[in-house]
Parts: sequence; C-alpha cells; structure tokens
Amino acid sequence: MADTNLNSTNGSKAKAAPKKAKRARGDATPGDVWVVVENEGGIAGRVSWELLGKAAGLAADLGSRVAVIILGEDDERLAQEAFSFGAQVAYVASHPTLTPFTADPHCRALSALARKYKPEAILLGATTRGRDLASAVATDLKTGLTADC
Repeated sequence: MADTNLNSTNGSKAKAAPKKAKRARGDATPGDVWVVVENEGGIAGRVSWELLGKAAGLAADLGSRVAVIILGEDDERLAQEAFSFGAQVAYVASHPTLTPFTADPHCRALSALARKYKPEAILLGATTRGRDLASAVATDLKTGLTADC
C-alpha cells in the first residue's frame, strides 16, 4: 500500500504522506488511545462512538489523548463526527484495497500506523469485523489481545 493517502487532523488540515510523515501539531503521539472506527460507505458503526467514551476514560488515566483511525473512506465528515464524540486526533487512510472491508489490507494499514505512532491501546468493537481485525493486528504486532471487555 505504498500509495495510501493518510491524513491526520485535529480539526485543522494537517496532512502526512505515509513514507515520510512528519509529526505535525495534533498528530498522535506515543501513548495515545486509539479507536478504530468501523464504517461502511462513510457511515460509522454506533460501537465506534461508544468506544470513544471508554477511550476517553483510559486516556485521562494515562494522561494521553484519544485518536480515531478511519480506514477505507477518505471522509472529512466522518472525522468531524468523531471530534463531536470526543476524539482529539483523527487519521483517515484511503486506498482502493480498504473498501470494502477485508481483514488483510486493514491489518496491514493499522499495523503500519501502530508501529509508527506507538499507541498505548487500540480499541475495536466486539463485532465480527472488530474481532477479525483485532486478532490479525495483535498477531502481526506480536502483542496481547483482550477480547470482549
């Protein structure tokens, strides 16, 4: 996915290319708590917004921020919606292989972001899609997974 478009924003329009991304003000920093937004056709799954509430509590305990990851839809509107539910940073990754959802390209994209920005935790919904992606990413990153919390 060398030509993946990656945008990071905290309400302003900061952009970063995947290979030579510069950390701009508002970009995720190590220790942030991430929520992967499940979306279909630019519409977020309700579970994503519910997870933002849990992420906010974790981030407050850690002294970090809440970031959302939006894979498959280059949709500024969805990022703005995430801000209204408490996200402080949003990453939108767009690539033809990310729409519709299939685990392998989503795993590669999310794992690459996690390796680069080193979040403290990544929260995914306890849905079929979330379970599929969470187990693949945990295996790829060689890290633990706590399911159905």
